[in-house]
Order: sequence, then structure tokens, then C-alpha cells
Amino acid sequence: MRVFRNEFGSVRVIWSIALFFALLSVFTAPLIVFSVEHKFEIPLIVQAFLIFIVSVLCQKIVGIPITQLMGKFDVNFLRTFLTGSLMGSLLMLLPALILFVGGWVTWQAKPVGAGDLETAAFVIFSGAIAEEILFRGFLFQRILHGWGIWPAQLIMSLLFLLTHLNNPGMNGSTQVIASLNIFIASLVFGIAYIRTQTLGMAIGLHFMANFTQGVILGFNVSGEKDASLFKPVFTSTEVWITGGNFGLEASIFGLAAIICLAFLITRKGIFPALFRG
Repeated sequence: MRVFRNEFGSVRVIWSIALFFALLSVFTAPLIVFSVEHKFEIPLIVQAFLIFIVSVLCQKIVGIPITQLMGKFDVNFLRTFLTGSLMGSLLMLLPALILFVGGWVTWQAKPVGAGDLETAAFVIFSGAIAEEILFRGFLFQRILHGWGIWPAQLIMSLLFLLTHLNNPGMNGSTQVIASLNIFIASLVFGIAYIRTQTLGMAIGLHFMANFTQGVILGFNVSGEKDASLFKPVFTSTEVWITGGNFGLEASIFGLAAIICLAFLITRKGIFPALFRG
């Protein structure tokens, strides 16, 4: 039994990781094969649902309350979600404002249907939920409790980065700045979970950062284009300044913004009513 459980009776981290990926493969492999054969893309909401189901099963198998996965859905969860949403919006609005004041970017109104905007918002929200459950859910929490904060943060942030390396436009100076931005963003999402013990803030932050960047400001989100209210017009060809076709994540000002947020979110005096330590 000591092979599978530690001295405290908990399932060892390595077996928890193996369990998660084994179950994920069982659930997703047939769907992936089917989607390839019939040439369709698996919707993000389906991906989010499968990741959630696998995570819940893992929680049950290793004997951990399901409520620990995302945190209790209560008033505190809503408060942390809304606070994270505000942070996410400011994370994109501030560098965009700098680009505008500096004369590097202007915006044009863009005709777009309400249905297209709703679809884009739903896709972005589904993606945020799927990624936060995957990267800050069962795996992150098991590594966190078994190996400590920094192993959990570094391992999951590297995995988070790896899933973005093949995104459109991930090359040259874009690859350097965007990789740093994405890696640090993952650390911020991890800190949000650690300090609140719920996924509310991480989901809100992740969702509204992408929503503000893509649907409102019209930038690409990690190289992907969504329906938007405005279209950015670049007056500079320096991609490291504007982020170019990858999005604000590849802008030096976007990188500065996420570094500032990472610093602020670790301060104990910030939002003391929300953070637990």
C-alpha cells in the first residue's frame, strides 16, 4: 500500500497524475477519432464538460470532496469571480490605452451581429472554464498538496505554455514575449486559486481578459480571431509593441501588465476580504 499511498494515507501524486490522464484518454480518445474521421472540431463546451467529468471522477476515486475541485458555489465564489473579471478587463484595457496614447493603435467601429458576439462570448467562456479546470483543477491541486506550491506552479504553467506554442503567429519576437506572458499568466491564475481556494477568480480573470482583448478591443486572442465590436488599426509595424496578429499577449505592454498583476496579487493587502492568506 505504501507504493500507492503516502504516510498520511493519501494517494501519491504520481498515481493521481496517471489516473487523470488515463481517464482523460478513455473519455476523449474515441471522440477525437470520431472527430478526425468526420472532420469536425470538438466544441469547447464539450471539452470543458469532459474535463470536468474526468476531474470529478478522479476526486471520487482518490477520496477527495468534489467541492474542493472548484470551491463552493456560494457568495464568496461569485465575489471572487467578479473581482477576477475586473482584473481581467483592466489587464487588457490598460496596455490598450497605452498603445492608443502612444499612437500605435486606433480603433474602428465594426458591424457585427448580436448572435456572433454571443457565440464568441460563449466560446471564450467555455475555453476559460475548460483550461482552468484542466490546469488549476485536480492535477494542480494534487501536485500542490503533495509536492508544494512551486512544483505545482512550474509544472502546470509549463504545460499551459506548451498547449499554446502551436497557436497561429507564435514565432520570432512574438514567441518570446507571448511565451513569457502566457507562462506568467498561468502563475497568476495559480496564485488566484491558492489565495482564494476556489476557481472563481481564476475563471473570471481568464475569461474577461480574453473577452476584453478579443470581443471588445478586436485583437486576436493567442493568435485566434473572434467576432468583435471594434477593429484595431495598427499604425506601427513593430509587433513587439502592438502584439500584431497574436494579440496583446505578444505586446511588451501586455507583458508589463501581467507582471504588475502578478506582483499585486501576491500582496496580502490586496482584497483582504477575498484572499485567505
